[in-house]
Amino acid sequence: MCKIKICEASIMSVLAPSEDNVNIGK
Repeated sequence: MCKIKICEASIMSVLAPSEDNVNIGK
């Protein structure tokens, strides 16, 4: 995974549900 939060969020949004993505974003 990328160390950049945006990169992680973009990957997580695809692998994980939107709810999990929001939690990671914050």
